Amino acid sequence: MELKVIKTTPAEVNFNYDEISKHLDEVLKQYTGIIITEDTVADGKKVIAELRKGQKSLDEFRKKTKKELTAPVTEFENKCKELSKKFDEVINPISEQAEQFELKRKEEKTKDIQKLIDEMCKLKGLDSLPLEESYLNKSTSLKSIKAELMKAADNILLQQATLKANTDLIKSKIEYVNVKNNLSLIDLPYVKMLEYADIQTVLEQIEKDVEGLKTTAATTAIKPVVQAPSKDEEIFVDVYEIEGTEAHLNTLEEFLNANGYKWSIKE
Repeated sequence: MELKVIKTTPAEVNFNYDEISKHLDEVLKQYTGIIITEDTVADGKKVIAELRKGQKSLDEFRKKTKKELTAPVTEFENKCKELSKKFDEVINPISEQAEQFELKRKEEKTKDIQKLIDEMCKLKGLDSLPLEESYLNKSTSLKSIKAELMKAADNILLQQATLKANTDLIKSKIEYVNVKNNLSLIDLPYVKMLEYADIQTVLEQIEKDVEGLKTTAATTAIKPVVQAPSKDEEIFVDVYEIEGTEAHLNTLEEFLNANGYKWSIKE
């Protein structure tokens, strides 16, 4: 059966607009440009109250008329909603069944995908691979999923190989500068830099730290060794905040220890 409109009557309102408009012009004209003084402020407030009373009456008339005019539209909408509920009463039970079948399909496909993941991890020597939500789409075949898993596994292996190569390069670099410059840099902080910086940046930072340590070492080398204070000497305590790389701070600690200073780290 086809839905069709049997009859519509466009809303039309005729009221004495012209008469009211002319009357308002005459009434309001006498208040136009009125000036309130300290002596007439009370009368002015009465005028405002009367004018607002008339304005409110007009607004109430508008709202009431609009409600009457839209009543048929509201009734029409309510009837359409009642008809729509009849569809829902049939659609909802069918939809729930379809959803249950979809859930079961996804559960079964998840098991199949997990088997592919386990096989790929075993083949590539990995601990795990991500199960993407898109894999569960009905249109995504197991063959294409296997290809995606292969690509993901290769990317992970490439990242691991790159990380290992960069880590080995950093360790070799640290070992070389330590031997060459008689330093004791630790490689771990520079390896951790790979989490947010590329290898070239890390290597440049090592060079900067080496130059800084060499400068520090040259400065401290020309200074006389400070002897530990005697029992008769007064002891002073000062607090310093020192900024530098881990290598800089390690060198400072070595200097303090070598020269008999008592120091501690404040939390």
